[in-house]
Amino acid sequence: RWHPSSEDYLACSSGGVLTLLNIGAETKKPVVEFEAKSHTRTIWRIAWCQPTGTEQHLLSGSLDGTIRLWDLRGACRSVMTMSKHSQQEKVRDIRVSGAEPHKFAVGLESNHEGAISVWDVRKPDSYILKIKEQTPVHAVDWHPEHPSILASGRAGR
Repeated sequence: RWHPSSEDYLACSSGGVLTLLNIGAETKKPVVEFEAKSHTRTIWRIAWCQPTGTEQHLLSGSLDGTIRLWDLRGACRSVMTMSKHSQQEKVRDIRVSGAEPHKFAVGLESNHEGAISVWDVRKPDSYILKIKEQTPVHAVDWHPEHPSILASGRAGR
């Protein structure tokens, strides 16, 4: 994912490793700014998260069922882990609300079922809302102007 306000930064993942690249570096080659492995399984989705518009945060969602919030300033470290999902629930998608950038939605898969959970990074102890679905949720997205409208894409639907 490209940084939302800088053409120089690109976040990517391979397996359980999260990497931040500076592709605008003076060396004319991508420079690894940050690399970390904190998830126990593959990182499936990443999303930039700027709750007040100035922070440099990144969300990562993994097949291990956890979501991590990374602070990319200074030491570049995981500052929060959200994991109120069951061990079988895999994170398939994460989308930050454009209208309310402190909120994000997660699409989950568990066996042949799924769920959507909505979180607030200011209150990471538990999700705000969780909706069970009959099939895995592979995609979620917020309406750009109405913060209460959330769409989902499910397997076979």
